[in-house]
Amino acid sequence: MKRPALSSNALALAALTLTAFSLAGAQTSVPRPSVPGSSAPAPSAAPARAPSVATSNTYTAPGYTFVVAGGWLSLKNSQGNAALAGPAAEGKLNPSFTVIVTEIPKDVRASLGVARDVRAEELPTLVKNFKMLGEKSVKVGPRGAQGVLWTYTGTDQGAPFRWTQLLSISGGKLYTVTLAIPDGTLPQVATAGRAMFDSFNFR
Repeated sequence: MKRPALSSNALALAALTLTAFSLAGAQTSVPRPSVPGSSAPAPSAAPARAPSVATSNTYTAPGYTFVVAGGWLSLKNSQGNAALAGPAAEGKLNPSFTVIVTEIPKDVRASLGVARDVRAEELPTLVKNFKMLGEKSVKVGPRGAQGVLWTYTGTDQGAPFRWTQLLSISGGKLYTVTLAIPDGTLPQVATAGRAMFDSFNFR
């Protein structure tokens, strides 16, 4: 069946959505957070400056906030984005938490539905052994912004992963919040990561 043509606004937002997902894997200088959409290999060299170790405090950025899990590394952040890496079990990959913020041009009518549809169509092509576990609509922030929350599994960098991801639009910006937990992550680290993800909120 032939798909209906997208409007110019829908096409523009779709392009922004894909850009946000491709940026998600390019925000750090240590082994990259696992956010499907980037095929770049994980860097092997240590960063020039050691990242700071979070001690469970509130991270505040323009438009959003979350409570940093104790022991997670705060990586290089830019352009309103955030990236953190959790402690890895011996011989395993690091879990990661990222917030990618994409400005939506004023002449584009923002639509969470378009962002959701683009992401849903791309995921099976970006994630090896992709399996969707669940999807639901949620409210985000004090003003109850619409959000799409889903959980899926797959393989990245040769390891099984479980991702939890939130898409939402607020203040003319598309927010993509992702928690990536590789197989073998210590239970307490995974629990801390989920608590950090759940604490994300709009300001």
